[in-house]
Amino acid sequence: MIRRDYVMRQIQELMQVLARALFLRTQGEYDAALKEIRRALKDLDPETDTEALDAQGWLDLCRRHEEIVGPLMEIVGSLLRERAASLAAAGQVRDSERVRAAGLTLQLEAILTAANPVTTELLGQVDDDIGALPVEVLPPSALTRLVNYFEQRGRLAAAEDILFDWLERGDPNAVRVGREFYARLDGLTDDTLVGGGLSRREVEDGRTDLEERAGRIRD
Repeated sequence: MIRRDYVMRQIQELMQVLARALFLRTQGEYDAALKEIRRALKDLDPETDTEALDAQGWLDLCRRHEEIVGPLMEIVGSLLRERAASLAAAGQVRDSERVRAAGLTLQLEAILTAANPVTTELLGQVDDDIGALPVEVLPPSALTRLVNYFEQRGRLAAAEDILFDWLERGDPNAVRVGREFYARLDGLTDDTLVGGGLSRREVEDGRTDLEERAGRIRD
């Protein structure tokens, strides 16, 4: 209980930092906003170089706090989004995309694991990030969750589009995720598939295309 109370206080403090950073950014004080966020995220684990963490690193860090991992992933994801906004405003576009992708990964994980109540605001943030980030900047940890996210929301055609954009990168992880995706589609009714934007024939065509690309990736 003491540990949980401590982490909950941390989350409340992070929410306050998020509000201050947003205010600073709207005032054009990007460096000050970044400094606020940097300090707050560093406090989560003083032994870790949080500036260098990728998406998987942030997932691992949040999972160390098992008592409150869902709310922590959500607020850290929001802070990373705000950091990305200040970086973009300061002209650091590449760094901004990398940080925003990490924030998206955390928020997708919070949604997919039902580790925290899913709000309209959170879904809106996620959809905004999906629309803003090119697929090529998303790491495999984000793409795996993005396919599952669209699938869980019944947007099967969108999930398939992400999968094939990912396959274009020649990543064998996309083959594994794709095979699992089509195996799950086999268990759906024709009406459910059509409701998600795919016909049974399109599912079979997609599976065939996946296996053809898998052969080229192996070669």
